[in-house]
Amino acid sequence: MFPVLLLILLLVLGGLAAGAAWLRKKRSEAVAKARADLKSFRVALTVYEVDNADFPDTAQGLDALLRRPTLPPAPKNWRGPYWEPTTIPFDPWGNPYVYRWPGLKGAIDLYSCGPDGQPGTADDIRGY
Repeated sequence: MFPVLLLILLLVLGGLAAGAAWLRKKRSEAVAKARADLKSFRVALTVYEVDNADFPDTAQGLDALLRRPTLPPAPKNWRGPYWEPTTIPFDPWGNPYVYRWPGLKGAIDLYSCGPDGQPGTADDIRGY
């Protein structure tokens, strides 16, 4: 009886360890995807800024990378779209990326709120 219980306990512990490793791998992949998106946004925003002598403001948002903003300030020389897919993606956890210009923590605030979906916490993934 004792060897059977020990075997069951070892199987359960092994399953828990494998599950934890799988969750770490999934989180690592999600963080890598968010960083890649943020890097792509940085490139697109830089090209936008070169063309228009400024970044889109907060109200115009990242949508300014897809279509010419109708809200002021009007871009001087919009040559977009600056973002290849036809929509701005959500972060890997299903939340919108945060974009603010002028930023509160730098020239631009661009980040994912991370797995908890809350801005200003330790798991935020910053892009600017």
